[in-house]
Amino acid sequence: MRIIYRNGAVYTGELPLCEAFVTEDGRFVYAGTNEGAMAFKEEGDGIRELKGRFVCAGFNDSHMHLLNYGNALRMADLSAHTTSMGGMKEYMKDFILEHNIRPGTWVKGRGWNHDYFEDGRRFPDRHDLDGISMEHPICLIRTCGHACVVNTKALELTGITKDTPQVEGGRFEVEADGRPNGIFRENAMDLIYGRLPEPTKEDIKEMILAASHALNRCGVTSSQTDDLLAFNNVPYERVLEAYRELEAEGRMTVRVYEQSQFTTLKDLKGFLEKGYHTGWGTPWFKIGPLKMLGDGSLGARSAYLSRPYADDPSTCGIPIFTREQFEEMVGYANSHGMQVAVHAIGDGILDDILAAYEKALFRAAEEAGSYLSVFSGLDNRLAIAWDSDAGGGADGDVTTLQCNTRNGKDDYFNHSIMLAYGTYVIVEQVPADVDRELANRHFTRDYPREITLPFVPDIGRDEGTGEADVNYQTGSPYFRYDSTDTPEDLIRKYKIRFNEETHIIQANGQDGRFEIYKYGLDKDVRPGRSLTSQAPYEEEYMDGGNNAVKGYYAGYTSQSEDAGIMDGVVYDGYETADGQMEVRDQVAAMKGMQTAIDGKFASMLVPWTVLPPAVDRINPDTGNVETLIPSGTGGDFNFVAFAQEDFEDEYYNSRLRIEKLDSETGDSIIHDGALFKIYAAKRDVEKKGMSTVAGSGNVLYGEAVDWRGNPVTDADGKRILYPRVGKNNGSTDDLPVRLDKEGIPQYDESQLIRQEDQEGNETGIFRAYSTIREIVIDGQVKKVPVGYIETYKPLGAGAYVLVEIQAPEGYVKSRPVAFEVYADSVSFYREKRNTDGTTDGWEEDTAVKYQYAIPVAGSTNKVRTRTVSRIKVEDYPSRMEIHKVEDGDSLVGNQNILQKTDAQGMAETSGGFEENVTVNDAGDRLAYKVSGRKEKLEERGDVRDIVYNPETMQWDGYVTKPFDEYSEHIVEGTEKELKAMSGVKPLYRPDGTFSGRGIRFDISVSGAGLSLYHAIEIEKTGEHVYKGVSATVKDGRVTGITDTNTGTHKEIRVVGEENSPGNAMKTHKASWNVWDTVIVDNAPVNLYFYDLNQVDTREDPDTGELLVLDKKGNPLCFADSVTGMAYVYDDYGRMLAYTVDDEGNKILVKSIQVRKDENGQTIYENKTTVDDENGLPIYYTGKNVAAKDESWTTDNSMDSYGTPETSGAGHSIARLPFGAYILEEQGVPYDQGYIQARHMGLILRDTDEVQKYFMQNEFTKTAFAKLDVRTQKEVRGAVMTLYRAGLDSDGSPLKEQDGIYKKGQVYASWISGYQYGCDKIGLNQKTLI
Repeated sequence: MRIIYRNGAVYTGELPLCEAFVTEDGRFVYAGTNEGAMAFKEEGDGIRELKGRFVCAGFNDSHMHLLNYGNALRMADLSAHTTSMGGMKEYMKDFILEHNIRPGTWVKGRGWNHDYFEDGRRFPDRHDLDGISMEHPICLIRTCGHACVVNTKALELTGITKDTPQVEGGRFEVEADGRPNGIFRENAMDLIYGRLPEPTKEDIKEMILAASHALNRCGVTSSQTDDLLAFNNVPYERVLEAYRELEAEGRMTVRVYEQSQFTTLKDLKGFLEKGYHTGWGTPWFKIGPLKMLGDGSLGARSAYLSRPYADDPSTCGIPIFTREQFEEMVGYANSHGMQVAVHAIGDGILDDILAAYEKALFRAAEEAGSYLSVFSGLDNRLAIAWDSDAGGGADGDVTTLQCNTRNGKDDYFNHSIMLAYGTYVIVEQVPADVDRELANRHFTRDYPREITLPFVPDIGRDEGTGEADVNYQTGSPYFRYDSTDTPEDLIRKYKIRFNEETHIIQANGQDGRFEIYKYGLDKDVRPGRSLTSQAPYEEEYMDGGNNAVKGYYAGYTSQSEDAGIMDGVVYDGYETADGQMEVRDQVAAMKGMQTAIDGKFASMLVPWTVLPPAVDRINPDTGNVETLIPSGTGGDFNFVAFAQEDFEDEYYNSRLRIEKLDSETGDSIIHDGALFKIYAAKRDVEKKGMSTVAGSGNVLYGEAVDWRGNPVTDADGKRILYPRVGKNNGSTDDLPVRLDKEGIPQYDESQLIRQEDQEGNETGIFRAYSTIREIVIDGQVKKVPVGYIETYKPLGAGAYVLVEIQAPEGYVKSRPVAFEVYADSVSFYREKRNTDGTTDGWEEDTAVKYQYAIPVAGSTNKVRTRTVSRIKVEDYPSRMEIHKVEDGDSLVGNQNILQKTDAQGMAETSGGFEENVTVNDAGDRLAYKVSGRKEKLEERGDVRDIVYNPETMQWDGYVTKPFDEYSEHIVEGTEKELKAMSGVKPLYRPDGTFSGRGIRFDISVSGAGLSLYHAIEIEKTGEHVYKGVSATVKDGRVTGITDTNTGTHKEIRVVGEENSPGNAMKTHKASWNVWDTVIVDNAPVNLYFYDLNQVDTREDPDTGELLVLDKKGNPLCFADSVTGMAYVYDDYGRMLAYTVDDEGNKILVKSIQVRKDENGQTIYENKTTVDDENGLPIYYTGKNVAAKDESWTTDNSMDSYGTPETSGAGHSIARLPFGAYILEEQGVPYDQGYIQARHMGLILRDTDEVQKYFMQNEFTKTAFAKLDVRTQKEVRGAVMTLYRAGLDSDGSPLKEQDGIYKKGQVYASWISGYQYGCDKIGLNQKTLI
């Protein structure tokens, strides 16, 4: 009977909604329109009006406890009364009164959660529940089900005392005197549950029904549940019986998939021995996996963690099973057809569970290996001798047949000995299997082919040419099986014997020994005879009716000549008009051990009855003995058993899937693109003779030089080898490999691999396969590649070089990657590159191959395969370190503080210094200024440039001394050594070459606030004139500054159009766009500028440039005196200006952060894996890199990997785009005596080496000396004291009402006393705040 539901809104999983559906015997048979549904109506069918109601498939609850839920419906529901412990207790008192529960009767409730208690977030204990009732035993279960609490009455009834031992896999808490406090967790709860009233089977059925009806009200119609141990005092068979009875009574309304929980191996074995296993059951009730509880819950503090709980350091939780128990039960279940599901919350239990899984899988693999061992070596065991050369041919192996007789340009053949009729499998053997023979590595092995004997080609004559016309597809009709053939016809055609009782099988069965005839039996003749004349045997055996024997021997009842009809017969060689193989129905057949099909060659015929013909005969005309070749027609064909199979070895090719990987995290770089070119590589190949080659086929490498002609080396000075490219493998005209200024090899462009995409576009450049963005700029289409890259067409066998011509932002281009495409393997070479700049050559790695099916156009059941080989290209992130250090030029500070005595213990003197003492740029000489009478300065002999100063009316001169021990040191060494030293800044010449020296900064500055901003390098071409920079002025005020000289980058653009040659065939169109990389100008940027009327400025006395000052008068940066454009210089005198956003604000740098996820390190926040249309995995994300603002405080920061930076005042940043930046000190540690540092320009170069930058803080300095105004001599013995100034919240000095600065703490004190006539000189100048 059908029921028709109509006039509703029916959701089938797809839109639009249907309006009707039809069910029959409880199943949907139709969903669609009202009219379509009514077409199903027959007499007696029912009709239901839905009246617009919504109908959809029922929901599945994938994790619940159905029986426990039904039990909980009988309890007090505490979920709505868990905001406070007091409220919960009051509710329980009301519950007892409302239900008139007699004293001594158990009272149960579930749903409390102490995390929600507003009057104290703690577990309730027995004393709390005693406040509810002392007369009723009370058990309240936590919402998670992994903990419960009972009152004192319950403890008394269960007999649990301080002497009760703890339970394995559980725990109950005790008070100071050892008495239980009423809190039970995990397996310890069984001490309580085991004493609760035992439910009957009818109780269980009512609980199941109550829970099912509650689920139905929520639209749930199926559930995966865990019920067998819902009551530990109820045998699981009672639960199973309850389900079986409910199904038999037709009362089940929820389909149940039972996760079968067991706690011991003994119970699990007993369950499985009764025949239960995963999948056992009916559509209404089915056994699922073994369920195990690994631990408890976080809320109950019973989830097993690897470390103690933060709020309860006394526990890590409760592991319910040991690792050994997990391994035993998981292994046993897995080997007996039982799936396993484990409840695991804490990270601590996962190690044990995964170890058990791993061991079970290993055991399964061993068992499978043991089972399959009988099949190992089948190639050798099943290979038959079929070589026509009795000696086995060139390889001496009679089981291989070498096709070495040439027939045309690239066609070779051979034939075997005569073989018995039957079906064989031919497997091509390739010499590449041994010694990687090069020529054959270029070709693929064809698929194994089935070949059936007998097969005889139909050989006729072409009426037009008179030449032989051989049909190897359908063959000769004479030798195809004809269902009308008599046994005599078959004997004549195939030289086989029928009804000969010499071919019998003797067997043993339940009836004893007997004989049967396997083939060729007359169906009217008894199929066999008994060899046993006494019991046990059955009379029915004698007339062929023994079914047991039939089960072993399909031919027992002599079906080999029974005619029948078959449908769906596939005819190889016969094709329909669209190229499909022909399939026929209602075909006459002869059935036996195999089936002979009318119109096909009869592979079922007797295999041991072939009569081989003579293959040699005497030519009557010449008298010579000649070897016969297949010839003749019809019954005169001279090969009785013949079949031909063609194997075509195609030139191997493979598409490439190029994945750009972050060398540190292994992430596929998907937030920015890269561009690649592919060249044909030179390889180790040597031609031998006319058509053979020798050699390994491996890529050849050679040394390289940069654009200046200097050798390309690593940090150790070792030459770096590059793959070679060129027309002639043996020539050396490509050496050395030359690089351009960007480090890209200048390979022979004639060897560039050019391919067309589906539209015929983009020759020579390979775009990202998964996420390609097309943008129109200046009327041109620009393609922006991101994600991984797949070549449009396959690459043929050979060797290639993959060249990255533009890397993703923040990464260094990989060096050229060589790869080899051969039939036996596709491999690529990964550079072994170390973080210190050294290299260890190249390492071969095998490419992972993907194969997927591609439908054949116009066909419904034909597919072809496509091979894609994955090559990994590692891009190395940029890395910079920024250090905040003390400026050693000041000769003051934390190390060089003013003291009464110097480092040699001599009395310190002021030295009469009037100005700062500095260190020269080379860092090896100390220079300072002295003043006094001319004759005294001249007497010293070490004062130079003595001149009269009219402003001070005294003579000044300069003294230069060797550098001594201060907070800056000049160090010497190799570039690698200096880069490896902490706090050392290598010094380079203006042309970028290493000077052999560096500056070591010994004093780091902690507590400085730094920020990094985006900038751009600008070029000054005249007074207030900068290349590409223009200012916009309105009403005499500068309103904006724009820079168009912003550099270039590479893009894929249309560079021309090609047309098909007149005699060429193009499948897509007559002409097509040609794409290539072009150099494109970067977009203009806006620059930051000051309103010079709003800031303090002064002229730089050395350069005459305008300096912008902070509130304290310290220089910050330079500004153009006309436009106010802000700029700074880097260490090499390059001018850098700030870039700004649309609002004119400086752009703070955001760096990419490395995060840790379940798979390791990643730079993406929400990376998800999806499959493309070919089923290959790709990564998709909306550019969601994990980023952070680069604004930090020294010694209180985090690097790009989340590692705290707490000492040394260094900060590491990775994955910044190469280019210009400006570093600002925005939080000055004034309390340490430092002053504002100037903004500092940085240019991050295109290299993966760590680039170090040092921002130097100077101490506030002045010169102090007590001088006699008449003699210009320092007054010996004058006590001088220096006080800290009192500072306000902004760090500015405070003044008294009379304008005098307020004194702070004493900072330094010394005694004046130096006289110019003395030889000693104090090098530590008294210059402090």
